Amino acid sequence: MAEFQVVVADPDSGRTYQRDVEGQDANRFLGRELGDEVEGGAVGLDGFTLLVTGGSDDAGRPMREDVA
Repeated sequence: MAEFQVVVADPDSGRTYQRDVEGQDANRFLGRELGDEVEGGAVGLDGFTLLVTGGSDDAGRPMREDVA
């Protein structure tokens, strides 16, 4: 079973929110690439669409367009 920590940033307010997701909600993030959109309901933000802009794997390797 997949388990992730998701950090959601609100560019309008400048605030960030950390959410732990697991199970079916975490599976919504599997196989996603930078620029993909995910329904906000996966992290308890119903009615919002989230844009994948970065991340890292379990070894800490970054998932960013500007880092090779």
